Amino acid sequence: MNQQLTNYAEEFVDIFRSLHKSFKSHIIKEACNYGFTVPQVLLMHELYHNPGITLNELSKKLSLSKSTVSGIIDRLEKNEYIVKEIPEENRRIVKISLSEKALKHQKWINNIKTQHLSELFNKLGLEETEKIIDAFRKLNDVVTTYNENN
Repeated sequence: MNQQLTNYAEEFVDIFRSLHKSFKSHIIKEACNYGFTVPQVLLMHELYHNPGITLNELSKKLSLSKSTVSGIIDRLEKNEYIVKEIPEENRRIVKISLSEKALKHQKWINNIKTQHLSELFNKLGLEETEKIIDAFRKLNDVVTTYNENN
C-alpha cells in the first residue's frame, strides 16, 4: 500500500477524533444548559422524528440496549417529557412519544445537532462546505460499497 495513503489514513483518524470530541463537547454543553443529558437529547430527537415508536425500534435507532433506553425513558417520563401509549389493538406494545411539554423544546432539540456545525460552515463559506460534503459523500459511498462486498 502507498505510504502516503497510510499517512493520510492516520491523519484522517486524528482529525475525525478531534472533530468528534469537539462536537460531543458542544452537544454536552448545550444539553446541560437545558437540563438534559446527551442520551436524553438524542432520544428526544428520535421521538420528535418518529412519534409512536416502540422501545425495540428506539433502541435499534440509538444503538443502545433496551434496558438503557428504558432507563432514559423512565427518567424523561418522570419529568413529563415522554408519553407512553398502549394501543387497544395490541396491548403488548408500548408506543412512546414526546409530551406537549417536550414539544415546547422541539426547535432546540432539532437544532442541537446542526446549529453549531451550520455556524462553522458559515465561516468556511458555501464553496468550501460543498467540497467537504462532496468528499464525505464519496468516502461514505466507498465505505458502504466495501462493507457490502466484505
